[in-house]
This record gives sequence, C-alpha cells and structure tokens, in this order.
Amino acid sequence: MEKYLTSKRTILFKSLVGSHNYNLNDATSDVDFKVVIAPNFEDLYSGSMFSKQRVGNIFDIEVHDVRKLSSVWTKANINFIEILFSKDIVVNPTLNKNIRGLIDDLFAIKQDIAKMNLKYLYNSCIGMHTQKMKLLTKGTSGTMDLVEKFGYDTKQAQHAYRVLDFLERFYITDFLDFQGAIWYEKSDPTYKLLKDLKAGAYGINQFLEIAEAKLFTVQGKLSSVNLPELDIKTHNNLLEIIKSIVKLNM
Repeated sequence: MEKYLTSKRTILFKSLVGSHNYNLNDATSDVDFKVVIAPNFEDLYSGSMFSKQRVGNIFDIEVHDVRKLSSVWTKANINFIEILFSKDIVVNPTLNKNIRGLIDDLFAIKQDIAKMNLKYLYNSCIGMHTQKMKLLTKGTSGTMDLVEKFGYDTKQAQHAYRVLDFLERFYITDFLDFQGAIWYEKSDPTYKLLKDLKAGAYGINQFLEIAEAKLFTVQGKLSSVNLPELDIKTHNNLLEIIKSIVKLNM
C-alpha cells in the first residue's frame, strides 16, 4: 500500500502515530502511519515536495518528503517529532547500507531534535490546543456524529487536553522523555480522563472548565521558565543528514 502511494519514490521508513502510539486507541480508532520518502529527480528539479494521504476503513497513511522534516522539526511540530518515538518503526530493508546508516544517525539524535526549539514547542502546543478548542462545536467531516450525539466534538476535546498534558509531562522530565510524555499507562489517572473525554462522559461546559484549569496550570508552570530557542548545532546536524540521504538516493 505504501509503495502505491509513493508513486515509485524510495520509501525510507514508516512510523506508527496517533492513538495507537499513545495507548489511547479504542475500537473506533484507525491505525495511523506516517511514511517518509526520498525525493526523486523530478521533485528536486521542480523544487516540489511530494505528499499524499489515504484515509481507509482501518489504516490512515500520510506520505511525506524527508526534506520536509527539517522544517517541521525546527518548528517543533509534535505530530512529526512523534515519528522518531514511535512504538512501531519500519526502516525499508532494501535501502543501501549507507542510507540506512544515515537514518540510524537521524534516530540517534532524536532526543536532541525533540528539544531543539523548546520556545517554539511551547507556542506550537498552545496554538494547537487553541485550534482544537475552536473546532469543538464545529466538528470535522469525520466527527460530525460526535457533535450530534454529545453537542461537541469529543475527539477534538481529547486532543485539546492531551496536547497540554503532553507539554506539562515533557516539562516535568526536563524535556528529556518525549516518548514517556506521549504514552499513557492504563494505571495513569489521566489515561481514564482522556478515554472518558472521547467517550463523551463530560458535558461541554464541564469540559470547558477542565480545559481552562489545565491551561492555567500549564501556563503557570512554564511562564517563568526561560525556554531556549533553536539549537543551531542540532539543526545543522539534521540538515546535513537529510541532505546526505537525498544525495545518496540519486
């Protein structure tokens, strides 16, 4: 399936993402993957970056050009940082050993990438939370049934709360355990809260109070922290690795 979606471009690796990677999946959860590919000559010549998405009954797959990673990681997009910390990562076994070695190098600096731009990470998470909150009563093409049933999009509510909780949990580890910050053990009280949120156990006014309290807590903890801006050394390192992958694939 991934090969079909990449239009004959070289697959580098794929990572499980989303609810299955947070231990928050349920019977309604799709299995989400992000697939990273190397650009072909036409992509480089035209200056374009190939991307494609397929939403299926069971699997949802996104395909992205490896060159995109430098940008989304620099901007601290946690949905893309997550691919480095997936519970299920498959590197293309047909790659030559030099490219495989470079991919290993990329994963070797994943902790540095995760905290490469903490100031941007904070702003990105708060912005993501705000955006999810705006969608509560609007829903999406796939969640209108939730709006009709509960009066608001409970899936967006779970996302909105989780991104704040991630930020707090990551901060508590001194920004050293990204994987621990996104994974929820069933014994964790927040696991039950997040599952209950999606299941519609709270009315919208109750959820708004819960979300407001969480935002107040997170902003209170991090507002006095002097978060560093871009780590130039890590940024340049990942740029060189990505550039070498693209070059070797030609």
